[in-house]
Amino acid sequence: MKIGDQVRCQAAAEKGLGVIVGQQKLFQHNYVEVFFAGRGETISFPANELLTVQSPEEMVRQQQFSPARRFLLRLFNQQLQASYTSDGLQTAANFKILPLPHQLLAVKYVLNQPSPRVLIADEVGLGKTIEAALIYEELKARGMVERVLIVAPSGLCLQWQEELRQKFDEDFAIYDRETVQTLKQLHGQSTNIWRLKDRIITSLDFIKPKKMNEEIQETALRRRGWHNEHVSEAAAQAGFDLVIFDEAHKLTKDMSGEETARFKAGKVLAETAPCFLLLSATPHQGDSVRFRYLLSLIDPHRFYRGCDLNPENVKAITVRNNKRAVVDFQGQRLFKQRITSLCKISRDKAEDAIELQLYAAVSEYVSKFYNLARQEQNQTMVSGKHWKNVIFHQSQALEKEECDLLGPGHPYMMTVSAKAAQELTMDISARMQVEEGKFAGETGVLFIYKLKLNNYVDRERLFIIPCFISAAGQYHSRISKYFQEMPERVRDLIKIEPGLDWDLLMEKGQNNAERLAESIYYEETLNLEDKIRKQEESRQAYFQAREQALLRIAVDNIRNARLNELQEEMRRFQLQSRRRRQLIPSLNCEQIAYVEFV
Repeated sequence: MKIGDQVRCQAAAEKGLGVIVGQQKLFQHNYVEVFFAGRGETISFPANELLTVQSPEEMVRQQQFSPARRFLLRLFNQQLQASYTSDGLQTAANFKILPLPHQLLAVKYVLNQPSPRVLIADEVGLGKTIEAALIYEELKARGMVERVLIVAPSGLCLQWQEELRQKFDEDFAIYDRETVQTLKQLHGQSTNIWRLKDRIITSLDFIKPKKMNEEIQETALRRRGWHNEHVSEAAAQAGFDLVIFDEAHKLTKDMSGEETARFKAGKVLAETAPCFLLLSATPHQGDSVRFRYLLSLIDPHRFYRGCDLNPENVKAITVRNNKRAVVDFQGQRLFKQRITSLCKISRDKAEDAIELQLYAAVSEYVSKFYNLARQEQNQTMVSGKHWKNVIFHQSQALEKEECDLLGPGHPYMMTVSAKAAQELTMDISARMQVEEGKFAGETGVLFIYKLKLNNYVDRERLFIIPCFISAAGQYHSRISKYFQEMPERVRDLIKIEPGLDWDLLMEKGQNNAERLAESIYYEETLNLEDKIRKQEESRQAYFQAREQALLRIAVDNIRNARLNELQEEMRRFQLQSRRRRQLIPSLNCEQIAYVEFV
């Protein structure tokens, strides 16, 4: 064994293949340091516990072949693993729902944001919560989110929990007063019980801080202080990666601009969570000032106090779908077209004076005083219409709850794929006969190359490149593309055509694989550059808006300190952008097979 050799350890087969990076002899025993790239760790083993893994080229030259079916299964598994790293949605096909086009577009919109902080303002019945759940699953699959908190009206908490369990196979714990008190008794008063679970649902009115003033009795004051410390503040300090607010229009300041308890709860969680989603079908409610306060939770620097609501700024952080525009995958409208007509009613100022006065008075009350009366629990007007809250309004949901949809990114499929990779480690060479009439009579060698692209900031991208070289030494593009899918009629061959120039074939395979990989590399580089450029433009607008907001701070010391923090944040962003542009390629031959078509 020597440094650079690929090895595997039978006692630690789950770690996969590693590369020798160091050797030493201690106490009459040889030890080898092995680096496992997949896990990013280096481990020392006794040398006698390691097996050297031969390359595909060495296996072929030594006439060591695996069964054709196992060879193709390894190829399929590699293609499956490469699909995990694509830019497309990974989890949309994994659950007991069939997402609609507008829902998938909403998820992609959020994922393409420099920071996943948006308002989802679809009309009622279009599946805002499906979109929120899919966004969570996609962020989790990309390693961006582990801990999530969902804040909903108390009447919807159980529905959220049940639907997430049934449709997405996610177990969320509901935190209420009884739960918090029980967990405190079990784990101690000093424990932040919000850190005990990674997936939590709670109600807005429970998590909001209690009002504290001297007029409150001492017992009630202690109780409220305990609540604020162990519920409101502890939740904000728990380090959630993603916070989702349902019915987010309830998070707003009052008409005077004073922060309500609900707004304070949203503000403190918005400041601590890197990923933040607001869900509301009616975020504006006819009040631009309160709408701006709501948007300030997503981006406080773009929507600062007193700013104008620039439509471009609102559009930059908002997903809005209308019923009249959404379609299914066949392009058919999901909802019938609404037909409206204008009916003009003329009123005589003298004869209809009383009616006109009533209309003006009611309009003034609704626009100015109704919301204030509701806050003060002094309501004189109620609605007699009862609306049914449906969390997942999905006409195409699977009928059988016990069934599951297994897409490539499903946890079960990923587990199976990882186990298959361990079992098929040595199946890197084969000789096979493929029954395919359009290529009958062709013989040659199939090379399977893996291209890795990594900038050590974003996820590593993988590409599997089949490359078929005929026995005469010619590259065959149609057969190469043919092996991007799995051939169905395959048999093992007993022997290989004699007289093959393996040195020539391997050189041709390497040259053509490098040519194909170069094309992929430059295409991915251009796509990445375009994506980074758009993110830089968006981020630059964000930095400018934030700088303008900071310049309005009257106190010199505070203003200068905040500006210095902003400069440091801009420097880090620019450094990360430069690192992301450095896309490092790696190309290796993974498998080789002699192929004969009949």
